[in-house]
Amino acid sequence: MKDKFGSQQALLPQPVPRTFSDHEINGAHGIQLGVRVWPAHASVHPLEARRAPWILWSHGGAYSAGSHYAPPSWVVPGFTSKNIHVVSAAYRLAPHASLAEQLDDLLQAHDWCRHNLPRILGLDMVDIDRLGVGGDSAGGTHAMLLGLKLNPRPKVVVDVYGNVDLLAPHHWRHNRDVEWTNTEVSLDTVKENLQHPDPRDAALHAPFPWELANVSESTTQHRWAAPDFTYSERVRRQTAIKDYLALSKLGIPYLVRVDHDAPLQQQQAVARKWSPLQLLDQQTTFPPSAILHGTADQAVPLEMSRQLARKLRQLGAEVLESYEDGGPHAFDQIYLVRAGWSLHVVLMQ
Repeated sequence: MKDKFGSQQALLPQPVPRTFSDHEINGAHGIQLGVRVWPAHASVHPLEARRAPWILWSHGGAYSAGSHYAPPSWVVPGFTSKNIHVVSAAYRLAPHASLAEQLDDLLQAHDWCRHNLPRILGLDMVDIDRLGVGGDSAGGTHAMLLGLKLNPRPKVVVDVYGNVDLLAPHHWRHNRDVEWTNTEVSLDTVKENLQHPDPRDAALHAPFPWELANVSESTTQHRWAAPDFTYSERVRRQTAIKDYLALSKLGIPYLVRVDHDAPLQQQQAVARKWSPLQLLDQQTTFPPSAILHGTADQAVPLEMSRQLARKLRQLGAEVLESYEDGGPHAFDQIYLVRAGWSLHVVLMQ
C-alpha cells in the first residue's frame, strides 16, 4: 500500500485545471477573500447543460495552512465532469481568525455566489438553489458546520476525512515542550502571533512545512495556478505557526478562542459549541452526506468518520461511506477522478 501512495510529494494537490475564473470579496478588516470558480462541463452533458448545480468547497490545512487555489486533485474534474460547477472559497487562517470567523468567511462566500454565479456562469447555466458543500480535513469541519448553518440547507454535504470531532482525545494532549528547529522564524515570533493575533494581518494561503522546505516557489505557483503567490515573510511566518500548532497540540484551543491554561473541562466546553459531531445531537434532520476517508489516516482518526456516519443515519440522513484501504491523510491527492467516488456525486442531482 505504501508504494501505491508513494512519497509526500505525491500527496500534494496536482496542478489545478486552468478552466477557472478568479474573483474577490470584500472581507472583514479589509482583507480580500478569493473565490475560484470552475464551470461544469456542459458540453459533456448537452441535455443537462442548463441549470447545473454547484458545490462550495473549503480547503484543508489544519485551519492554519493550505489554500483555496487547489482543492484535492479529483474535486474539480470529478464534479465538473458530472455537470456540477465547483467554487473554492478562501478563508482567513488561524490564529488570526477563529473557527467562527472562518465560518463567517465561507457564509459570506456562499451569499456572494448566490448573487453573482448567474452573472459569471450564465443566467440559465446554474441552478443556484441546488447547492452542495464540501471540504477536506479542516474543510470537512467547515462543510459540516455549513450543513448545519445554511438556510435553506444544502442538497448534499461532502466530508473528506474531516475533523468533525473537536473533542477527540488527541486534540487535548498538549505538548508544552516543543523542540523548535526553525531558523527563519523564531519561536518568540510565533508565540507573539498566537497571543496577540492582529486580524488585519490574517493570511489566506500557506504551504505546509514539508512543502515550504522541499517544493520550490515556482512549482507551487504552477500547481496552484497563482503566479503572484510568493514565499513571503508573512507566508513563512504562517507556515511556522502551523508547524508550532501541530507540534504543541494547541490548535483547537487557539481556533475556538479559549485559554489553553484553563481547566480542560472549560476548554472542551467551548470547543463543544463548534464540534460538528456533538452539534448533531441537537438536530432532527441533516442533508444527504458523502464521507471519504483513508483507513491509515494518522492525522484524523478513521473512527471520526464512522461515528459521523452512525450519527447521521440515526437522524435518517442518507449516507455514503467510501474508505480507502491503507490510505493515509490526503491519500486522495493521487486521484484525478477517483474510481467509484465520481459515480456518487450524482447525489446532488
